[in-house]
Amino acid sequence: MESLQRLRQYLWLFLLWFVVVGIGVIGSFWEYCQEKNLPVTVAPAAETLLTPEITLPALDSVATPPAYTAQSVWLYDRNSGSVLYEDNAHTATSVASLAKLMTALVSYEEFSLDDSVPIGTSAAALGNRAKFFSSDVFSVYDLLHAMLIFSANDAAEALSRAYPGDMDAFVQAMNARAASLGLTNTQFSNPSGLDHSNQYSTAADIGRIANTVLEIPLLSQIVSQPVQQIREQRTGRIDTVYTTNALLYRHPRYRGMKTGTTEMAGESLVVRIVPPEDDILLLGASPSAQRESASYDLLLVILGSENRFDEAELLTEWALATLQLQNQENF
Repeated sequence: MESLQRLRQYLWLFLLWFVVVGIGVIGSFWEYCQEKNLPVTVAPAAETLLTPEITLPALDSVATPPAYTAQSVWLYDRNSGSVLYEDNAHTATSVASLAKLMTALVSYEEFSLDDSVPIGTSAAALGNRAKFFSSDVFSVYDLLHAMLIFSANDAAEALSRAYPGDMDAFVQAMNARAASLGLTNTQFSNPSGLDHSNQYSTAADIGRIANTVLEIPLLSQIVSQPVQQIREQRTGRIDTVYTTNALLYRHPRYRGMKTGTTEMAGESLVVRIVPPEDDILLLGASPSAQRESASYDLLLVILGSENRFDEAELLTEWALATLQLQNQENF
């Protein structure tokens, strides 16, 4: 009995010693980090992961763009019709779901918005899906929202299969539309943007497609929406689709347009940048009235990035700072 009590005393002393030594080690490590100005690793909050801090370029350091991982960049001023900056913008590469901009353009031009489209076998589409049922039926109007906002591959395939001649004929229409825009480095083999050796484009060509999409008020409105409800026609079920474009939550100057990610393409993005204070852009004005009212209306294409949203913000700040300096020099 006495030996058991003594053993307990030793255990308590050992635990007390362990706690004291542990506190001392942690305190010493903290002081060392402070003296050496080293970062102390702390698990970030969820909000920090969604909107990380970004060091923006100062006005006196805009001679060259900020560093980025993107393989191709194309920056276009819609007001003047001039390219402000490009890097490897004419090299053909996989562009992932940015191809859906052409799918939307052809669908808008070839269908009526209230046409009913059965989902059918498109419910089993590969990649990102809205998870429609094969028995579902949606209007073209609602499928355009699902495809452009949520980047739903099942919506893109359903639209293409509703075309006379099925998906193959629709893809031919996509390529014909690309040719009509003078895009010589663009080829489509599917409406969703899935990786394929015959599915490619360039940053400059994607920018041309995006600019054409913005000339259509409805499509311009859709790509700027962060959320939309769509209605299944057979049952009346209401589904909600949310944007894949994190920039729409970060700053009101971003008005769309489309994201894309595949293994071959990496992270891709097309974004429109306008002054947030120009309320006319929110009131359904015509595309020409929008450009005339805005002090700037930029289109940025990023292909093959490792961090597209942060790099888009850095390039946006650099571009706006550069434009501000140019305007000051003109006075």
